[in-house]
Amino acid sequence: MTTAPEFVAATNCLPPGRYAMEPAGVERRFVTCEEFADSTTRAALWREWNEHLTLLETVTGNKIARAWISGSFVSAKIDPKDIDCTYFIESTDYDALDSEDREILQNLIDVKWCHKRRMRIDPYLVPLVSGLKFWQLEREDLFSPTARASFQSIGLYDEVWGRLKGEEDGLSRRRGYVEVLL
Repeated sequence: MTTAPEFVAATNCLPPGRYAMEPAGVERRFVTCEEFADSTTRAALWREWNEHLTLLETVTGNKIARAWISGSFVSAKIDPKDIDCTYFIESTDYDALDSEDREILQNLIDVKWCHKRRMRIDPYLVPLVSGLKFWQLEREDLFSPTARASFQSIGLYDEVWGRLKGEEDGLSRRRGYVEVLL
């Protein structure tokens, strides 16, 4: 499995790209490694993220396929304040949820709801197009309402998580983020 590379000195972030990791690898690289031994927030944030993921999996029946984590948690910052995260679920699994579970899920991916409950997670959710392999996509598949919304969200979060907040010389700088394989 991929491990995250060293941080870029100019940005203190991962080099541009998406780095696939198992949860244990994320914990080793961004929580328990010697580089973060003095952190007062990382271990607690990681516990909160795992608790949040457990809640999501309970509601969805373990249907969260993967998650993207970005922001200061996957940077060289010693004490990040939160974890920015996008979770992915197959659209058929999302559509199969009853109204009560959907309401619970909507709360779980609401930043204000999470912060009110002292979860320092900034969560988002993207239903993926179910049952389509990228090599089987036809033009009409790409423009169905479900596929359009899914692909637009994937592109949006890839773009947001891959950019730094500041600009240098009028150009947005790029950074990397982590894809947690669940």
